Amino acid sequence: MAQEPHSQFAPSWFSTLEAGNSLQDPSHHVRAYVRLWRVFMRARVFIALVLLALQVFLLFGPGNSAKWLVVVCSLHLCAALAVLFWTRPPQPGRPLRVQWLTTIAIDLVVFGLLDHFQQGGINYTPLFALPVLLAAILGSMTLALATAAVTTLYLLGDAALSAPLLSDGSTARFLQSGLSGIGFFVVAFLANQLAQRLAREEALAQKSQAAARTQAQVNELIIESLTEGVLVVDRHGVVRNANPAAQGMLMGEHYPHAAKLLLSARAEWENLSKLVDRTFLVGQELESEVQIAPDEYTTLRLFARTRLTSAQSGRPNELCVLFLEDLREVE
Repeated sequence: MAQEPHSQFAPSWFSTLEAGNSLQDPSHHVRAYVRLWRVFMRARVFIALVLLALQVFLLFGPGNSAKWLVVVCSLHLCAALAVLFWTRPPQPGRPLRVQWLTTIAIDLVVFGLLDHFQQGGINYTPLFALPVLLAAILGSMTLALATAAVTTLYLLGDAALSAPLLSDGSTARFLQSGLSGIGFFVVAFLANQLAQRLAREEALAQKSQAAARTQAQVNELIIESLTEGVLVVDRHGVVRNANPAAQGMLMGEHYPHAAKLLLSARAEWENLSKLVDRTFLVGQELESEVQIAPDEYTTLRLFARTRLTSAQSGRPNELCVLFLEDLREVE
């Protein structure tokens, strides 16, 4: 009898039908939240490192940067590393702890100092998008809008202090700061709404998957307890799954649980193999009476019925469910 390794198929009845649709662990959303938090913290470390390298370059280069800005960037890098390695993210859905407010505040203060005392015409305004996104995606709408508001107020105040009021330069700076502030508000609102929508959809998907898993377990228990034999066979005649009743009908007590079986492997299974092949060929349900000898002392007369699984759009049926009924029990 030809046998094939069973490594590709799980023992569950619904493993084949649910391929690529595995259930997530109940703590999946927590792990996803932690991964997202770590991405933001690593981004903060990378930006802090780049800013420190830039200030060091300007200090020894033609930019003639202030030494205290190098100290500020060094402290910012240390703070970012401390948050990444020595703090834990809050639980999803809970209010942000003090560390989050201080994390966002530190970024705003450092970026504000660099922007106000910028050297060499470098524009640090785009950096404010990081704390805005951090507050919008990992925090609440209130915190996101508050972060955007603080950023906007800083930009407008800096524009007011940088040039005399009502001058051409002041007007252009005010307009630029106002447009940047509007952009930060839009980013905060859209990012927060998108994060909330994804969280709701993930929760709904997990709820639906939990219900599907429960139904699958109930169906599996029912199939396992049936006196009628049930086999799942693919187009190549490989038995993907078989309940205990079908196992006893095919091979008695010697069914190899660690291997797949081929219906064409034994001569006494030839009628079943032909019935399955004919079912795939005509594309409809068939039935027939067959005889099977699971051992040399037993001969079973079975009534076999086939059912094809629902076909995917544009794809042929891949599985056939074969029902075997012992006619001796019926009689």
